Amino acid sequence: MTKSCQVLVAMMLMVVVGCGDGTPPIANRISCSGLVTLDGLPLSHGVVGFEPVDPNTGWSATGAIKNGHFEMVTTASAAGAVIGKYQVRVLSEEQAPAGLEDKLQRPKSLIPEKYNDINRSGLEVEVTKGMKPIELKLLSQ
Repeated sequence: MTKSCQVLVAMMLMVVVGCGDGTPPIANRISCSGLVTLDGLPLSHGVVGFEPVDPNTGWSATGAIKNGHFEMVTTASAAGAVIGKYQVRVLSEEQAPAGLEDKLQRPKSLIPEKYNDINRSGLEVEVTKGMKPIELKLLSQ
């Protein structure tokens, strides 16, 4: 996972986890996993992000992509995603060679930029009890 992907996951988890303010346990979480492909081939690495369509009825969730597969987590201690409808974003960037990363340049995206934007990705999912693994089929064109 690239450094920027790691930073994105860490930032999303910080927003979700908060500062230990005594938030009650997250109810209605369902195990949620799937496969991300680009033009039919598994995406090697990246991050999937879920944002609830209605922020008053859900929690954000993230999942690291490894060899196309991902599993969503709502917080560091809460695996799965809360039942509901979500807009989806996917981030996958080139990995810079060790020691040569230019911190002023964002790594090149391995997928079309629209998939990085929750409002333009065109990807939506509904998390339900008994759901099958999610298939996120990205296209390069």
